[in-house]
Amino acid sequence: MTGPLGRRRFLAGAAGLAGLAAGGSVLAACSSGGGGGAAAPRTDAVKAPTLVPFDKVKPDLAPNADGVPAGFFKYPENPVPFIEHELGTGKPISFLVQGTSFVPKDKNTWLQAVLKATKSDFNLQVIPSIDYEKKFQVTIAGGDLPDVVQVQPVANLPQVLEKEFADLSDYLSGDKIKEYPGLASIQTAAWQIPTLNGRIWGVPHSRPAAGNIISTRGDVLKSFGLDTSSPELTSGADFLELCKTLTDKRRGKYAFGAHPTRFILPGILEMTGAPNNWSVKDGKFTSVNETEEMKAGLEQLVAMWKAGYIHPDSYNTPGMNITWWSGGTTAMYGQSFAGWTTYTRLNPTWDVGVLTLPKWDGGGLANKFKSMAGYYAYAGLKKAEPERIKEILRILDYFAAPFGTQEFLTMNFGVEGVDHTLKGTDPILTKKGSVEQISPLFYCGSQVYQSIYVPGNEEVVKTEHAFLSKVMPAGVDDPALGLYSQASSTKGATAATNLENAMGDIVQGRRSLSDWDAIVKDWRTQAGDAMRADYEKAYAAKQSGS
Repeated sequence: MTGPLGRRRFLAGAAGLAGLAAGGSVLAACSSGGGGGAAAPRTDAVKAPTLVPFDKVKPDLAPNADGVPAGFFKYPENPVPFIEHELGTGKPISFLVQGTSFVPKDKNTWLQAVLKATKSDFNLQVIPSIDYEKKFQVTIAGGDLPDVVQVQPVANLPQVLEKEFADLSDYLSGDKIKEYPGLASIQTAAWQIPTLNGRIWGVPHSRPAAGNIISTRGDVLKSFGLDTSSPELTSGADFLELCKTLTDKRRGKYAFGAHPTRFILPGILEMTGAPNNWSVKDGKFTSVNETEEMKAGLEQLVAMWKAGYIHPDSYNTPGMNITWWSGGTTAMYGQSFAGWTTYTRLNPTWDVGVLTLPKWDGGGLANKFKSMAGYYAYAGLKKAEPERIKEILRILDYFAAPFGTQEFLTMNFGVEGVDHTLKGTDPILTKKGSVEQISPLFYCGSQVYQSIYVPGNEEVVKTEHAFLSKVMPAGVDDPALGLYSQASSTKGATAATNLENAMGDIVQGRRSLSDWDAIVKDWRTQAGDAMRADYEKAYAAKQSGS
């Protein structure tokens, strides 16, 4: 569940393919719809869904206003039933979602338990993340949508939403969401993701707004003589020294094994003090590509590549990154914050840790690049009669049941004795459960990552909570998040690919860093300046509330 986010966040950092949410507690913020003349016919803004927290389970570690979620050490001994309303009618519900290696429902006891609990039947199209964007576009062009679809950025998105998808504002805005208590317990910030032009177009998959992290494997670090999975760094020099320590080319061991400009550069840019994708001053946007901090980051990445700290096949076979990390070929891995919990649950012997990044020249913590408060591709519902929409929302409400409930346990851990066994009161996935878990459906409202909980591992919960408590106050927002750009959706991807390829040429020595200004000039001509204009227009509308 981490690959697509890493790819998307790189593109955002390199070429402004920002998320499409509207911001603010009242969702009027983006009612003009951004640039390119794109605007949905309905722009009457609605209130954000009312937050109704689930308060039957007291957290061991409290959440705070900086976006640090609650932490829980144990699952409650007697999980309370949560959903009281009726659920499905038995009519099949079709889904188009991201994922891999999904066990079919006739062999999947986990999915069968959810179908029984929701009184439903699901028809699932599960598409690998690398192929999902193309599949989404083909599906939209064909006009025959499944009932629930993960929505991706496409050209003319406001018009696509208006034509193909149900406007959920009249079902979920303000106090209306209280009819769906699971959805009502999703953090308010996550509802910014499926909101555009002041209207609510889907259900989010909530997560901390912690962006990407650099994860470590403590067991691999130990093999290099380090006694901690989370080494303390005070400068960029410390970071490079760690990379050197974790590299032994004679044994085929490398510090990193991931596409360098997608998964390593963002962390370096945090350390060099670069803006998070864009910066804004007096309403004027500046891209990270145009900054000296970007040049400094690229210079360090070039040095890492020359020194051999990065697997030499990282550009040729970027999809091998998780295979290398899983096999112990590499020690560190750039991924979303949610991946820390995921890999700890699946591989407890790895002792997964994290790097708390410093400013490159020392003197404190790096500025953490914050993300949207959830996965960027939200669950949209195909247009249908109101009763059908309500039925599907009731099912997604079950998916969104909060931590501590029986529904959360079934949705996120499957069947006791089959998919998980209890260690005390904590559900520990079995080998069968690890294979058949229904993670593709997590994208449709599950709150599995909204709180911090790692079954049977109190120390990791404390470590994750402490990490977020340290870095989130210094978090830097991307001002383009929440603003729609037609230029980004039509030209941005091609321009981003061209820019990424040019970066790769620089890192691998085929071009010089002195070419960067000309490369950025080309990017600006291809899409950057048009995106900037879109964002500035949408930002001005957001500031004025129009």
